[in-house]
Amino acid sequence: MSVYLYCLATPKCLTESSGLFADDQYGIDERHPVEMAQNGDIVAVIGTVDLDDFSEENLQSVEWVGPRAQRHEAIVEKVMSVSTVLPVKFGAIFASVATLNEFMLTHHRVIADALDDLADKAEYSVKVFLDEDVGQKAVALNDPAIQSKLETLSSSPGVRYMQQIKVDAMIKSSLGFWIEDQLQNVAEVMDKHCESSKVLRCHSNKVTGRSDQMVFNNCYLLPPDMLKDFRDTLADLEDTLHNTGLKFELQGPWPPYNFCPPLSIVDEIRNL
Repeated sequence: MSVYLYCLATPKCLTESSGLFADDQYGIDERHPVEMAQNGDIVAVIGTVDLDDFSEENLQSVEWVGPRAQRHEAIVEKVMSVSTVLPVKFGAIFASVATLNEFMLTHHRVIADALDDLADKAEYSVKVFLDEDVGQKAVALNDPAIQSKLETLSSSPGVRYMQQIKVDAMIKSSLGFWIEDQLQNVAEVMDKHCESSKVLRCHSNKVTGRSDQMVFNNCYLLPPDMLKDFRDTLADLEDTLHNTGLKFELQGPWPPYNFCPPLSIVDEIRNL
């Protein structure tokens, strides 16, 4: 059996551990309980797993990974409710508690400093989706050059068809430039109302399950006293861009996955 790491936390979680998992004490495999391993002023939230369960076949299976990754996240969020956390991505496995302690000792200063820096802060995400049809209509309506082209379309079907193709290309190009400008402004404005931010990869429609295209995906680190201002600023931007085809989504709070320090992984860890 091996040791599975959920997150690193402060000793605050030790006094709350029994209450945190009173209703559901089991880890991602629903067989072994969630445990705490303290090393000085750092606590590792861990569980026991069978390494064979993490086969390449299972790791390529959404049906296998999905519910376990969700359970992993739920455990980290429970700990976050009582302590600052450094969340670990799904699948970090140590050969033993001894190798885990070695890892914590090696990176003690970085981990301790990060826990101090992230105290009382959470991660939020802002995603922007584009309804392209609405966006094209808005751009065409507000672009004098495009309006002029539309007003002078030929009455001849063949000529009109070719002219319309050129106008559609103008609209698509204009929309691309307009979106780029608007999203740059969104990023610049929101960066002034958070402690830190990061640009994330936009997901495809297949991943999001939406017909609208994701065009913006940034995450933000926020302490509680900045949250209201952040929300209000985002609402103002959303109101300004109403009926342009841009749709905003604010999500969180989450553990600060994207704001954790990079830690070199020692050989004893299987990083999956």
